[in-house]
Amino acid sequence: MLTGAYSIVASLFGLVAYAPFASAIGFLESTQIYEKKPFFWGGAMIVALGVFPSLAIMLSRLPITLGNAVLFVAYLQLFGTALKNIRPYVFDSVTIHRIAAPVLFGVSIMMADPKLFTSLPSLLQPLVSNGFMMGVLLAIVLESVIKWDKANDNTKLETNYNSKAKEST
Repeated sequence: MLTGAYSIVASLFGLVAYAPFASAIGFLESTQIYEKKPFFWGGAMIVALGVFPSLAIMLSRLPITLGNAVLFVAYLQLFGTALKNIRPYVFDSVTIHRIAAPVLFGVSIMMADPKLFTSLPSLLQPLVSNGFMMGVLLAIVLESVIKWDKANDNTKLETNYNSKAKEST
């Protein structure tokens, strides 16, 4: 009952209930549709799912790989956006660690057997088993905890010291 109500209310605002915001950005970039009208039509379809639970049941029986294939297209666009955002950075060891650690962590979770997470509390399983979300969370934690500017300055100092040492020999 509540799921249907949430779907109806979300669609009134042109939102898609239960769709991560990041996926929505990927779909916008993929379709290049920026008008509100298609989103209201999509919202109307979500309302229909809320009003007629049998439609939602029918959609829930679709293979999960189909949903993953659709999300793959959105995530490709997100990856492209991420690459555009890191274009101005100089690629040194600090920057590579800053980018590669969350990406590889997320990919490794995506490749892990889902049975690996069954011992975790059921509330945490969907989050911890989602490689995309865990990679994003790791990136947020790393950005919050590590002073990258200071680490980058140390790398530059070491590089300058090493290059001056080579010049003097």
